[in-house]
Amino acid sequence: MDNNHTKATRTTLLTVNDFKTSKFLVSNQEFMDFVRNDGYLPPRFWNDEGKAWLEYTKAKMPRFWRKQDGK
Repeated sequence: MDNNHTKATRTTLLTVNDFKTSKFLVSNQEFMDFVRNDGYLPPRFWNDEGKAWLEYTKAKMPRFWRKQDGK
């Protein structure tokens, strides 16, 4: 289904809590290094919902990443 050609349009207002972001972009290689150094798993980087998701999925890296040659 092409979302650009729907019959009806709905608008939803969301409230987003304050958050911090980096001044610089992070490459996939830099993020891969972070993940390889166990930076993905420390609880301090996750809110309660994220921690529950990690526990449920047992994710050790972004779910859309695939290992290649065991790496």
